[in-house]
Amino acid sequence: MSAQLHDTPAVEPVSTGHDTTPIRKEVARVLERGFRVSAALLGIGLLLAALQDAPLGGKAVSFSDIIPDLLDGKATAIVSLAILAMMATPVVAVLTVAQGFRRLGDRRYALASFIVLLVLAASIASSLLR
Repeated sequence: MSAQLHDTPAVEPVSTGHDTTPIRKEVARVLERGFRVSAALLGIGLLLAALQDAPLGGKAVSFSDIIPDLLDGKATAIVSLAILAMMATPVVAVLTVAQGFRRLGDRRYALASFIVLLVLAASIASSLLR
């Protein structure tokens, strides 16, 4: 005797009463582009480190040193820039969601998105201030 499998979720998804397809598509584009930029920067940084036989430190380059180190062609600065791009991608995605819900006039989900944004900002700030 075999059990039937169903594609229906156990819990009904929350409905906003609006078509959120454009928001989901825009967020998918943001996440894809952010991933591509991050991966490209990371690949360039790692390739440059290998070509220069430069060690990659255990810590990212500080904000104030990124631009001068980039201008000097240091691989660690490019890898640090990739890390910053990785950190910025979900922030931009949540901003996109919040903006989309705001455009739809859905205050509750826009507010929830901004709360998620505050949590992300606090997490990023705490990791950068270590």
